[in-house]
Amino acid sequence: MRRNICGSLVLGLLLTSLTAFADDPPSPPPPPPPLEEVAAVDSPSESHWDIKGSGGLLDKGTGHVRSPMLSFFLGIPYGSYGYTGSYYPGFTLGLGLRFYLPIVKEGFLPMLNDSFGIEFGVDTGFVFGYYLGLAIGIPVEVRWNFHIFPRLEAYAKLGIGIGVLAVGYIYLYPIPVANVGVLFKVNKVLSLRAEVGYPAVKIGLGLAF
Repeated sequence: MRRNICGSLVLGLLLTSLTAFADDPPSPPPPPPPLEEVAAVDSPSESHWDIKGSGGLLDKGTGHVRSPMLSFFLGIPYGSYGYTGSYYPGFTLGLGLRFYLPIVKEGFLPMLNDSFGIEFGVDTGFVFGYYLGLAIGIPVEVRWNFHIFPRLEAYAKLGIGIGVLAVGYIYLYPIPVANVGVLFKVNKVLSLRAEVGYPAVKIGLGLAF
């Protein structure tokens, strides 16, 4: 009798223990380690080539940053001596320097992202041909910029300059200036530039500050 009672008690304790273990849910696994936060990287198609976004041609906002820029150019002037207008045979290789100063930072057209400024500097042309000499141009130009994308802008320039030609004699003459150009921003400081027009075709580097 006692054995039956003890056996029944042991069996009841075992069944109670098994039931308790079955009712308890398993412990959840430990959470995974936190991922390192990575700064969001703008897609080039979204951040740099959006004509309607911030900095694009159709951006009607204000407060755009327009920085002064110092540019260095290599060019081939038109004409026999580049800046002379004479027709003696020869070839001129030009080096140029420009300083751009923004004046109207939000431009003249409220529906477009444009700006306006003045650019001045000096051009030197080394004359190779029937005569050897040096041509110097000192231009002052107004520049109207259209900011097509945050990294790309197109512009038109008009101006006037004074030319000095030394080929055994010294000549002084006026220089009309009419150019169209593009500017591509590699980063916040460095830009690539190219211009077509009169008095030269030029490529160059710009440094904003």
